Amino acid sequence: MIFEKSINEIHSFDARYKSVLFRNNNLVIPYLNLGVSNHPLHESEIGMSFIDYSYMVFEEVSYLKVFLNSKDYIVIDEHIKSEVFYFGGDYWDIEKKVFNDMEICCAKAYLQTLDFTKLSSDMWMPFSTELYAKSLNTAFLESFFRNEFMPKNIRLLLI
Repeated sequence: MIFEKSINEIHSFDARYKSVLFRNNNLVIPYLNLGVSNHPLHESEIGMSFIDYSYMVFEEVSYLKVFLNSKDYIVIDEHIKSEVFYFGGDYWDIEKKVFNDMEICCAKAYLQTLDFTKLSSDMWMPFSTELYAKSLNTAFLESFFRNEFMPKNIRLLLI
């Protein structure tokens, strides 16, 4: 499903992502653990639900600023009148644990879930920690981050 409303009610502070794609001024981010509250997926303002597998899609990006490893990286720096979104999380394309933030101006943004996407009141864990047990299949997670399940409408944006 595609969710174009309540984008600002999607929280990436505990989310993990990798294999980001930026082509044709379209930015696609495969996410694990996006949080939602006061959103069609979790309409309550109390508490948060976490999405296991999903994509954030930003079409016609006019400005992208990425803050990574204490540095700003400007990919596109033309401010065109469009909405501004802030996303980030735990960036897994780098060996060490890196949290980063992105400022994105674009014409259209949406969350896209998959047929098998699940919600939970607890975060989805790809490994066990002192507080949480592993709740995801590692091989499946790797397939997701290789974009093997990417919906056709997203693929078409990138060609």
